This record gives sequence, structure tokens and C-alpha cells, in this order.
Amino acid sequence: MNTIKKDFYPKKFATRTLALFTMLLSLYIIVSILAYSGLIPLWTAVILNSLLSYGLFTPLHEACHENISASIKKFKLIENLIGYISGYTLLAPFSVLKLQHLRHHSKTNQVGKDPDLFMSSSNVFIAIIKLPIIYLVAYYNIFKQGAYKKRDIFITSNIMNIIFVTSFIILSSKFGYIYPLMIWVLPALGGLAILSMVFAWIPHHPHKQTDKYKNTRIIKGRILNYLMLGQNYHLIHHLYPKIPYYDYKRAFEVDESFLISMKADIT
Repeated sequence: MNTIKKDFYPKKFATRTLALFTMLLSLYIIVSILAYSGLIPLWTAVILNSLLSYGLFTPLHEACHENISASIKKFKLIENLIGYISGYTLLAPFSVLKLQHLRHHSKTNQVGKDPDLFMSSSNVFIAIIKLPIIYLVAYYNIFKQGAYKKRDIFITSNIMNIIFVTSFIILSSKFGYIYPLMIWVLPALGGLAILSMVFAWIPHHPHKQTDKYKNTRIIKGRILNYLMLGQNYHLIHHLYPKIPYYDYKRAFEVDESFLISMKADIT
């Protein structure tokens, strides 16, 4: 039988995730200041901030599942702020991204229902071509499926879109449009491209299975675990979304025999 216990579920505020968020956001700000000051080339800032915004999706992702607050009410504001601030670096309103992601969990690989299924492709080269627009397509599908009827999501997503546009105008008027374009907008697209590969294509390819033990996979590896911030153990996340990202590997090691007996995709 399944051996995973609720021992892995968060029971208190996730200081480890807060530390990751604080470190990545601080580095993002430092890189941006260095680029604005001319101390590093703009192309360097594009690369670094793309990687940092990709990393910031992990705190956002944890906020989607309430794994930062551990569903403790007094920590919800902090958790939501982490979600919205991380989403700001990715030009992605947290409320919409949360709805999209939770729908992906409930409808994984289901045609016409899974908003991430757009990334389905026969090979990695086609997937790469799709990378820059996956979240635009996902947003369209989410709203087509009725997200606009959810008043809070409609309001918060539009407020964030106004903030995005206003921020770009203010920064452009002060520094010239090239700076926010190279330091924020292009890195946001780069970060979204990386995470759509790491979260959507690699773990779910070939996007055919809907069985909960086979609709995503495990790719073992210590180095890969660091590079993908745990998402190489993506099956653990889908089976137990309340387990924090830093415990996926440990949870898999506890549950490995059971998953093998269920013929899970493990490499």
C-alpha cells in the first residue's frame, strides 16, 4: 500500500521557501540595479534575470498550493504577497496563474481541459517553438473556460495588468524603454519559457496518460533536483501537492517501491 504519510505536509510557516524567495528577489533587484547603472551589460541582465524569475516561480508555485502558510490563516497575506511579487517578475498575475495551475492538477493531460496541454509535442524542438506563448494560450483558455465569471480573479488580474503597464511606462519615462524591456520584460519571457519546459514539457511528455500514477514522471538525479528545484520528482507533486518542493525527493524515496508497483514512469 501507499507509504506516504502526512509527516511531509507543512505544519508551520515555510521559512525555507521565504528564504528562497528573499534570496532570489534580492539578486533580481541587485542585477537590475547593476544593469541600470551600467556596471553589467544589458544582455547579462537578460540572462541572469531570466534564470532568477524562473526560480521565483517556485515560491509562487508553493503559494498556489498554500504550502508557505501551511493553510494557517494569519500567514495568508504573506503567502499571497510572495505569490504576487514573484508573479510580477514574470508578468503573470498570481490569481490567474493559481487558477490555471490548480486546473492543470485536476485535469492533467485531458484534451480541452488541461491548460498546460498546449505544450504537448512530438519532440523537444517543437516544444521550444511553443515556449514563448504557452502562458498567453493558457490565459486565453482559462478565461474562455469561465475565469472571467470569478469576480475576485477578474479584478485582481486586471489590477495587476494595470500595474504591469504603469510600471513599464514609469520606468521607460525615467530610464528609457530599453532598460525595462531588457531587465524585466525579456527576462519575464525567458523565465516563462524555462519554467514551461521544466514544469510542463519535461515532466509530462508525451502528454498522453491521464492515470494519476502515469500522467507525469520521476527523473532521478541529485544535480537535476537542484536545477529543476525538485520538479524532476514531479509525480510526487501531482500525487501530494501539499508536500513542499524541497521534500519531493525524500518523499519519493519513502514511496519508491509502491510507485514501482503502480508502474509509475520512473527513470
